[in-house]
Amino acid sequence: MQPSMPIARPRRVFRGHETLIAAVAVFPDGRRIVTSSYDETLCVWDLGDGAMLRELMGHHSWVRAVAVSGDGELIASGDQCGDLIVWDGLEDAQAGESLTWQGINGHNGRITSLDFSPDRKMLASVSSDNTIKYDCGE
Repeated sequence: MQPSMPIARPRRVFRGHETLIAAVAVFPDGRRIVTSSYDETLCVWDLGDGAMLRELMGHHSWVRAVAVSGDGELIASGDQCGDLIVWDGLEDAQAGESLTWQGINGHNGRITSLDFSPDRKMLASVSSDNTIKYDCGE
């Protein structure tokens, strides 16, 4: 079976995190990515020129998981201690500030995966505490 995308050499190498990069998510516009790292930060990158557009700080432990909503307006990140932050999508003057989503509960173990529903009304998280949680941001 042929792969749907040809395997090629990388077009660009991104440098900016201070330590191990744990996760990556692509924005729906296909022009940006967000990475999470053990340096407790997230970085938003421009795929065209490789520039770091924004560094997001707010976690107090390794950021192990990241997701972008289908409309590209929200970023979710989960860390080693089970904390979860939802960030705005960097489109306005308040970009990079964390949002307070009432009802978001962290986990008792590291968050290993996150995903938004297509309509962004639900955020699901998976943890090493053997639980799956979902929250609605309304």
